[in-house]
Amino acid sequence: MLKKLVLLALVLAGSAAGQERSPAELIKALLPPVIEAGPTFSCGVTAVQQEQRRKSGEAAEALVKLGAAAVPELESAIDSIGPSNAWPVLHVYARIRGVAAFPRLQAMSRNSLLESSWRAVADSAALSLGLTAYVPAAGFVGGVGLCRAQEPRDVLTQFIRAWERDNPLWVVESLGQYGRSALDRLLGNRTWEQMRAERWPGKSGGDAAVGYRFEIDASWAAPEETLGDDRYSRNPPRFLGNPEIDTVFKTASGVDCGRHVILFRAAGPGGGWTIDNNADLGDLLRLIGACAAAK
Repeated sequence: MLKKLVLLALVLAGSAAGQERSPAELIKALLPPVIEAGPTFSCGVTAVQQEQRRKSGEAAEALVKLGAAAVPELESAIDSIGPSNAWPVLHVYARIRGVAAFPRLQAMSRNSLLESSWRAVADSAALSLGLTAYVPAAGFVGGVGLCRAQEPRDVLTQFIRAWERDNPLWVVESLGQYGRSALDRLLGNRTWEQMRAERWPGKSGGDAAVGYRFEIDASWAAPEETLGDDRYSRNPPRFLGNPEIDTVFKTASGVDCGRHVILFRAAGPGGGWTIDNNADLGDLLRLIGACAAAK
């Protein structure tokens, strides 16, 4: 009997060892399938996509457990595939290396050739630093479709990028009623360029970037992608009234550069948020400009 138990243990051990996959195999399982007909945006999840998510989640978890042993293969995949298709790899890389991953991600965020991949790079940079969001000037200015309810981070990210890119239309679109009135007072009889010159040192765009973290204990204040179990089912923020959130700002290099309380207001029954700071809107714009200039 004892001999049979020993043999069974050896068989099970051999089976478990056979199931272990190399980092390269795990990365292949992590990547989404290539859609030859071109990408289409849809929040519907098919059975096939659900299975892909499951396999991808398992591969991500296995890679994170491997830790430093998986880093060389992850870096090779990032270099060879590019962030447009390798966004899950970027997230795992940021999760494993933490702050040590940031210099590589920061360099990627400054590459103008990666304009279409800003979200993958930015979300990974935020994960590496433990921020709510990291906002490089590269990327779309305006609303971006997401398969979740709108959160305060979405309007603040839009507001920061519009200010980085010197886009007055989307600065205004990010503001609520009182915020727009405050902006009108800041402008007065001056032009947009004159008002901006007082609050934005240096040139717009380029390699400007600003990070921020909401000082509030909530899942929607964490990085957009944490590789946690709730990444596809995060509950939307719920508030009594209009939240005032203490927000810590970071330079492009991830160094603290100030903090500001931001008033968010629900944008109506259709969802969404606006920034509705009133008397201190000019101070908020100046702080963001100073953080971007500090690099």
